[in-house]
Amino acid sequence: MTGDCAGTENSRGESDTEGEVLTFTTVHSVPEGFTAPLELALVQLRNGRKILCESRCSDIAIGKKVHVAKDGKKPFCANSTS
Repeated sequence: MTGDCAGTENSRGESDTEGEVLTFTTVHSVPEGFTAPLELALVQLRNGRKILCESRCSDIAIGKKVHVAKDGKKPFCANSTS
């Protein structure tokens, strides 16, 4: 995955889309274009980079393995398939 804000392509040109949740929070007062409550997660990808993304996990938790993708320009994480 490459992108304007995500930048998850590693030095070998491969994309890293798997990572681990470092921390997360729930935002109840959200900006226009988002629906409350909004869960945000800070994810460390396998290449070492960190990305802040919307959580679409059914059971978000610190240490959870997740898959990172994009919906338009908005990065999100979901339950890992591996």
